[in-house]
Amino acid sequence: MVARVGIVCIVVVGLVAQLQGVVLATHGNADVVFERTWQRPDLPVASGQAQRTWIWGPGPVTDVLHEPYEESTGGERSVQYYDKARMEVTFADGDQESIWYVTNGLLVIELMTGAMQVGDNAFVTRSSAQVNVAGDAGDPNGPTYATMATVTELPAAAPGAGLVQRIDRSGTVSVDANLATYGVQASVVTAETGHAVAGPFWDFMNSTGTVYVDGAFVADVLFQNPYFATGFPVTEAYWADVQVGGVTKLLLLQCFQRRCLTYTPDNAPQWQVEAGNVGLHYRAWRYDDGAPPPPPPGSACEPGSGPNFAGQLLLQPSYVDEDLRCAVFTNADVAQGNFTRANARLANFDDALLRQPEFVNTDLDGASFVGAELEQPEFNGTVATNVDFSGASFSQPSFVNANLLGAQMATASFVMPTFVNTICPDGSNSDSSGGTCLGRLDDPGDPPGGACSPGDGPDFSGQVLMQPVFSGQGLVCADFSDATVAQGDFTAVNAGMADFTRADLAQPDFTNTILDGALFHDTSLAQPGFTRTSLVGADFSGATLAQPLFSGANLLGAELRSATLVMPSFVDTICPDGTNSDDNGGSCADHLVPAT
Repeated sequence: MVARVGIVCIVVVGLVAQLQGVVLATHGNADVVFERTWQRPDLPVASGQAQRTWIWGPGPVTDVLHEPYEESTGGERSVQYYDKARMEVTFADGDQESIWYVTNGLLVIELMTGAMQVGDNAFVTRSSAQVNVAGDAGDPNGPTYATMATVTELPAAAPGAGLVQRIDRSGTVSVDANLATYGVQASVVTAETGHAVAGPFWDFMNSTGTVYVDGAFVADVLFQNPYFATGFPVTEAYWADVQVGGVTKLLLLQCFQRRCLTYTPDNAPQWQVEAGNVGLHYRAWRYDDGAPPPPPPGSACEPGSGPNFAGQLLLQPSYVDEDLRCAVFTNADVAQGNFTRANARLANFDDALLRQPEFVNTDLDGASFVGAELEQPEFNGTVATNVDFSGASFSQPSFVNANLLGAQMATASFVMPTFVNTICPDGSNSDSSGGTCLGRLDDPGDPPGGACSPGDGPDFSGQVLMQPVFSGQGLVCADFSDATVAQGDFTAVNAGMADFTRADLAQPDFTNTILDGALFHDTSLAQPGFTRTSLVGADFSGATLAQPLFSGANLLGAELRSATLVMPSFVDTICPDGTNSDDNGGSCADHLVPAT
């Protein structure tokens, strides 16, 4: 293990050296000034030269767009969205060397007031955004932009005063003397808006660190003007209890014209101050939740519909829990990329070099790795159904509890692979195949005629089965009609087209299971677990599902409209209409019409 770390350090140092003086491939920016603006603070983070919050994000989430603005040439300005903000060029004939040629939009103001700006004095009236300023999107208690709009007129704290005020989702502000133990004080009062900047934020806005200028990493101020990235404060700083990754944390938050900042005392020092994802929040608000919805698995990606990292050199990038649908990594060189729990459906990694990537619990459904080189990749708990690995080379890959059903791997090469409880491309289980998927790399294809005939699969109809274990068995076209099954273990099996009509299923575990086209007509399911389960086209007509958990599942085209759902849970699940539950307030309840 020590030797391995040493080798990685040598590789990373060598890659950093290659960056010096090199003009990177663009992030999909049509305007080079956007790329230059991104590079100054965020290229050091992307390349591992700095440990701090992203100022913009790992890369743009849209191509360059043109949005209406009355005073701009032709009535439109160029903009591009990032996780943390929106870059914009309002006056294309301005001084490109000025730091104000590219600006941040006043997105926080628009989200708080509901007034979408389309000119210096022109606005489109909308509703204030009921979107959480920080933390998990589904947190029912965290302050929203609409919350923060209610406290803009409260007076400023005096410089040096301790910050001990809390705010809740309703906008109620209270004093909590116990917060004085954190020693956080107000700093300067900004004359333009009359609000005091919290000390940790003022320190961050005036901090120095590694930045990228004229082809080199140098030590300099992070912002050439302290208000460049944030704008002026529009609220005071307040403490709030906010869910982050499902865990409630105490943090200090303050909204500025362009961004909202958070300070989390429990974080490591370099991550105590972070910028919220106002760019993503605003884009969803302005374009009615994402415009357009992501393409469903199996469909093609439109150019520019995902972030673009093509040809780039990326050192230790972290994409944990990020949306990488339709992302482009073609010809990229990625060292120690962390893709844990990312949604990377239909992402393109063709001809990429991936050094020790972690695809732990990652959704790669329909992704492409044609000709890619993967050194010591981890595919643990990974959904890699229908992935194209044609011509790819794997050096010491680890496939543990992975799902490779339908993956194109027949022409891939493997050096010292490990397979544990993994669904092979042909639908068999590695554990029942001598602990390997080698020799089982052919796509199983569809059942003959696309449907099951009597006798095509094992027959359990009408049986009473107590705690049966089907893991590793072939269940394509299996017949469970009218069966009673208590605590059935269906993990990591291919049960495509299986028939569970009128069955009674108590606490079945369908983790990493293929149930495409399965029938659940009038079936009773008590506390079923559908974790990373493929249910494409499954029919639940007349079924009753009590406390079902859909986590990382795929319900595209499933028929659930006449089913009864009692206390369902949806987490990062593709709803029947092709949208994602996390983008729908954590539910598929209003998205049950199957996509055609």
